[in-house]
Amino acid sequence: MAGRMVLIEFWATWCGPCRAQIPTLNDLHDRFGRKGLVVIGVTEEEGSVVSGYVTKLGIRYPICAGGPRTNPTDALPHCILLAGDGSVAAEGTLVEAARVAESTLRDAPESTDSGFASEGRAAGWVDPRPPGAAEHDAAALESTLQAMFRHPGGVQARDLPDLFAFYWKNFPLDGWPGDAALRFSACQAVMRVVARDTGAPSTSVRADVRRELLARLRARDPAADNRGWIAKYVAAACDVRDEEAIDALQSAKEHETHPLVEMAIAEALEALGDASHQSPIVGSPLDEAKRRYDAAMDTLKAKLLGAPSEFRAYHDYKHGLEALFASGSVQSCLSTVSKDFERHASTSSSDLLIRSEILDHLTPLRIARTLTVAELEALQRTVFHWLNAAPDGDWRLRQKILWAQNGVGLEHLDRSLVLARLDELIAQEKIRRVRAYLEYMRFKVQSGHEPD
Repeated sequence: MAGRMVLIEFWATWCGPCRAQIPTLNDLHDRFGRKGLVVIGVTEEEGSVVSGYVTKLGIRYPICAGGPRTNPTDALPHCILLAGDGSVAAEGTLVEAARVAESTLRDAPESTDSGFASEGRAAGWVDPRPPGAAEHDAAALESTLQAMFRHPGGVQARDLPDLFAFYWKNFPLDGWPGDAALRFSACQAVMRVVARDTGAPSTSVRADVRRELLARLRARDPAADNRGWIAKYVAAACDVRDEEAIDALQSAKEHETHPLVEMAIAEALEALGDASHQSPIVGSPLDEAKRRYDAAMDTLKAKLLGAPSEFRAYHDYKHGLEALFASGSVQSCLSTVSKDFERHASTSSSDLLIRSEILDHLTPLRIARTLTVAELEALQRTVFHWLNAAPDGDWRLRQKILWAQNGVGLEHLDRSLVLARLDELIAQEKIRRVRAYLEYMRFKVQSGHEPD
């Protein structure tokens, strides 16, 4: 793609505004592809989830799916137009990117070599699927759901077997490892039936959903993340003190080896009223501060006059931090946040939010940039310094420090020191969610791989 103008759009299949822009992107691809423009859609969703939508939505430009997060903002859709020399020619809305691309390429000569532009009909790479799984994909699932929701009488029990089959068709089969991402989509689809906005599902539909989720729980999904979500969905779909559900969850817990799935099962049992799994509810001041900040910023007064005084320090810091991480060197970013994390160590709402904001920026720093070994080691040591300090009084921040350490990695740290510190923290930790994540991290460090 050297010398070509490249238009990158960050998007997702579930994003309505993203879908609305597909015709414009197709038009740009068709009109200017042979004049040097390369249009690329980038999504964090798995290729297996996205591939069906390429046909359904009529996408004619290439899609990069399933990679790490590279979107410099949280906004979707978000466009970046790169000039032939690699500089940013436009960023933000598609309207502005399209205007610059058209004005630049309108009079450019066409090339007889279509090059990369001819790949616009591909959707990346999807693992080969056996015939038993081929009839279903994420787009087909969405179509099935929408047809069910459009039924004048609401969701009908007779329609559920087709929906349920989507999950089982994507289980491991004949040496095929299965499709974990699509099984997760299938679980979400079932819960959308339960939580349909137009009203509660009928008794027969809810009973069928309950039986299906219990079957999935007993089948022990090969993907740990899916097992955790299935346990949560069982709790959401079953009544309190549902003895069959409690027995199934207890059995699943006895055979579970993944600490985070064990935690999800314990919380599901607690939600269903199993007395043996009750734990005290401990609030997080950070969660409360975030709730109050969001509520305050949603008022007309804040929209006209800016952040209220209680949150002004955090609000200003957040925007300054975003600018620093967008353009500053890794060394300057780490130097600044190291000092600021210590400087904002109080329990005030702004300081809690500032520490949380710092932690949220560290994992994307590793993902979005190509770091040298020295920079990566410095990043990992920065987070481990906070992990090695006296534990934060807010359990949510303790959890976020662990997330950040897991996100930036541990490979450049002394393994014995990390294990010793994790053992100390596990012995001290009283909050189940934080202790489960500590145990998960300890397993990874000790074994060198993810738990099964």
